[in-house]
Amino acid sequence: MNKLADKNGVPLNVTEYVESALVGGFHILMMVLCGLVMIMDGFDLISMGMVVPTLSDDWGVQQAVFSRNIVSPVSAVLFGVILGSMGAGYLADKYGRRPIIIIMLVLAAIGMLLTTTITTLNELIIYRFFTGIGAGGSIPIAIAITSEFVPKKHRSLMVMTMYTGAPLGASLGGIIGPTLLEQYGWQGIFYFGGFTQLVIAVFILLLLPESAKFMARQSGKEEKLRQLLTRIRQDVNVGAITKFTFTEVSAVKSSIKALFTENRTKLTLALWLIFLGMQFVLFFVSLMMPAYLKSAGWSSTDALRPLGFYNFGALFGGIGIGILASRIGPANSLLFTLPASAILLTVLGIVVDQTPLFFAVAFFAGAITIGNGMALAPLAAAIYPTQARSTGIGSALGIGRGGSISAPYIGAIGLTAAWGAHGFFFIAAVAPVVCFIGLLLLMLFLKQNAISR
Repeated sequence: MNKLADKNGVPLNVTEYVESALVGGFHILMMVLCGLVMIMDGFDLISMGMVVPTLSDDWGVQQAVFSRNIVSPVSAVLFGVILGSMGAGYLADKYGRRPIIIIMLVLAAIGMLLTTTITTLNELIIYRFFTGIGAGGSIPIAIAITSEFVPKKHRSLMVMTMYTGAPLGASLGGIIGPTLLEQYGWQGIFYFGGFTQLVIAVFILLLLPESAKFMARQSGKEEKLRQLLTRIRQDVNVGAITKFTFTEVSAVKSSIKALFTENRTKLTLALWLIFLGMQFVLFFVSLMMPAYLKSAGWSSTDALRPLGFYNFGALFGGIGIGILASRIGPANSLLFTLPASAILLTVLGIVVDQTPLFFAVAFFAGAITIGNGMALAPLAAAIYPTQARSTGIGSALGIGRGGSISAPYIGAIGLTAAWGAHGFFFIAAVAPVVCFIGLLLLMLFLKQNAISR
């Protein structure tokens, strides 16, 4: 019998039990379920961009109408994501991961389905805002669930593999979007997103258990916890265990206060700086690169193609950086990959007139840059204890969305000021440098905390 449960009456450390397990079918199922959530979140966030051309034709208005204001149909979803990421993370830490992620999925689905009924811009803004709340709220909880179920040895790789669902969802939109538009009009995009998320919510309801670490903090959950621990691994007999404990103990009852107590204030602020820079560069390049390439003389069609290479690279970069993060830790891996991102983005500006080379560099730039964004998930998850993990991840994502909201406006300023493609990629390259500075501060503060303890 495993040493974790060798005596009747001796408390079982749930943290050690879960983190020392071997990867099995249960862990793969959890990763797949959370990956499906991420896929639809990625689809939700880019769905408006797919329908703007068709919707503008149907309504007889210019495309600029949908994005010319700070609060617009295009940006409304990002404001919703901010509220959803921060609010749902807090609720998940207080009431449990499973019920809140189901609520967020249903909320996003309702927002998508109501969008099919819109007749005015104001209605569109409201429904996209609520869609953003659901989509944004699902992200930190999916990260927290995956982080708390998978073995510690493989946590970074499995969390980042799950996180590849976000760019995969964006790619899914590019694959099935034209068919949906052709067969069902612009409403087809939102019908697909809404009904698919309802189906995923049912799968979550039937197959996803509550986090073992979360249940270990609750009284009266011993029997359910024993059943779950038996599912996670079969090499330990937990039938005789009556008491459970876990490693992460904090005297702070509020998950929000936990972000700024026990020497975490500096950690939280440094993490927010990293997320701000990362969200800026991710949206800055994805949203504005075609426009700047067109200003450099590329045709409208050709200006879109490098974006496909850029996003496709993320599928490989996410897994590759995940493997590296599993071996040396997410923070140590970012010490190498953030400078690499800055270099590759700078090179894109240099080779913008050399088309074949530009496509090749775009692939690797996307692999590293978007892969870095995925690496922030396990980095944030490792900083906070169970009671504040969803809140910590959600607050970082919410604050980071400030970078994503600012990206198109800074990009528009650059187009007006005629920065050109060279200047565009130079500005993009500055963001990973800012993230690198934030990472150095974060690692310094982590080291100081370790010494003080």
